[in-house]
Amino acid sequence: GAGVGGAEPLLVGTAKLDLTPPGKVPLAGYSRRKGKASTGVHDPLFVRVLAIQQGPVAIAIASCDLLMIDEQLFEAVKQRVGTEPRDPPLNLVLTATHTHSGPGAYGRKFLEKLSMGHFDPQMFEFLVGRIAAAIVQASTHLQPATVRYHSGSTSGLVVNRMDPTGVCDAELSAVIFEDLALRPVALLVNFSAHPTTLGSWNRELSADYPGAMAHAIEQRFPGAVCVFLPGSVGDQAPVK
Repeated sequence: GAGVGGAEPLLVGTAKLDLTPPGKVPLAGYSRRKGKASTGVHDPLFVRVLAIQQGPVAIAIASCDLLMIDEQLFEAVKQRVGTEPRDPPLNLVLTATHTHSGPGAYGRKFLEKLSMGHFDPQMFEFLVGRIAAAIVQASTHLQPATVRYHSGSTSGLVVNRMDPTGVCDAELSAVIFEDLALRPVALLVNFSAHPTTLGSWNRELSADYPGAMAHAIEQRFPGAVCVFLPGSVGDQAPVK
């Protein structure tokens, strides 16, 4: 691999914090659940962060095992992180893995409440605190790194849920960041398919397939953090 062009070194930092809420909470993702509370934890939820800095540019990409990131959640996290003085300023990208079995109760809008249950300020504060803490951790523990990129087509993983003969986006892309000993420290993975391997019948918290994939990659590369980006899921669904 090679560093990004320019004389300034490429620095990266990572963080991974548990995002599984305590107690029972409404699940987000299917309106037919009607805001019913979770009955347990199928697998743990996390917020994973990749921080990148080169010269005057710094960015933190936070991937959360949630259905969505709305404006209120983004602004609250941005404000919390902004209390930490930093030079250069930190640009934030917050994304959700789009799991349909993550916690709800953090959306205030009417349509959000249909698929997420009623707003709970304690749930909102829990998410803000954990996401902000992970961003601060990643962006304040940086090390030199090199970067590589790979992309390929998968087979048998994605279907068009609206039209069986329609377009499928089977591409999986990965950006791999390695330390100076060429050990992976972070993998940024992009794949487009709704995380709906667990249907509306499921009442347990789960990160769905993005969580399973990230866990497998992190087991394969101990110490690395896998940051999942859902891409343009649109009408793309996982093969079950």
